[in-house]
Amino acid sequence: MATASGTSSLLRRARRVSLADILAHMILLLLTAICLLPVVWVMVSSLKGRKELYLTLPPQLWVHRPTLDNYRWILTKVPEIPLQLRNSFIITIASTALRTFVATLGGYAFARMTFRGRDAIFLSIVVAMFIPRAGGLMAQYELLEKLHLRNTFLGLILHFASGQSIPLFIMRQTFLAVPLELEDAARIDGASPFQLFWKIAMPMCTGGILVVAIMSFVWVWGDFLFTYTMLDHPEMFTIAIGVARYSGHAASLAVEDVAGYGAECAGYTLSMVPVIVMFIALQKWFIRGLSEGILKL
Repeated sequence: MATASGTSSLLRRARRVSLADILAHMILLLLTAICLLPVVWVMVSSLKGRKELYLTLPPQLWVHRPTLDNYRWILTKVPEIPLQLRNSFIITIASTALRTFVATLGGYAFARMTFRGRDAIFLSIVVAMFIPRAGGLMAQYELLEKLHLRNTFLGLILHFASGQSIPLFIMRQTFLAVPLELEDAARIDGASPFQLFWKIAMPMCTGGILVVAIMSFVWVWGDFLFTYTMLDHPEMFTIAIGVARYSGHAASLAVEDVAGYGAECAGYTLSMVPVIVMFIALQKWFIRGLSEGILKL
């Protein structure tokens, strides 16, 4: 009798858990749909012609006659867009590589090395992540101007690579999750400090390194405020600035069967595709990096 009562209690508890899981998943799916709807709408609109965009009522989240005219037009009739895409790739790739490299070295130093003021320095760097980026914009403007780095790709790359608060925190936590016994064994075998870092610790922190790289890529690629403040010449603008500037003139520039709104959506889609492709390609490593110790305090 007791066994039957215990079994029914377990069944009721499992039923309650399953209902809670179903409700949680439904809420998450709803939130995901709300977040993805603008992105899907922009991509769908970029494939519509003028008639389908402006004459179909009510507007539909579906393309009946897909066309690439919007992409063809914006890439050929707005010559700045391909140039700005190239600029974005140059600045983003260089900044991401340098930022990730510095964060990896610094994270290992804060996790494994002992020196005076280590914890105080690390805490001061972490606190910097809570300072609004726009707060020091004018100071950074004057600094780059005095160093003759304003209106240069080098100035932008060095600025983005210097944003080390979050990357250093991530890499320090990642290296702390690596068992210290592995390095001790290698040290007994005669490994140098650099060999400990390069051959033992770093290969085990690939997930954390890719998390930093992905976050850096997304941040630099989509930056608008700092980049627009530090650049004066349109030929040096990135795609984030170019699409924003183009959106105000899209209606007057569109011709024939190309809708201004559709061409504008094509520009936004072009600016999103590299980030989406990179995340899809590296999502397994991103999740692995989050579970390797980054979220453990």
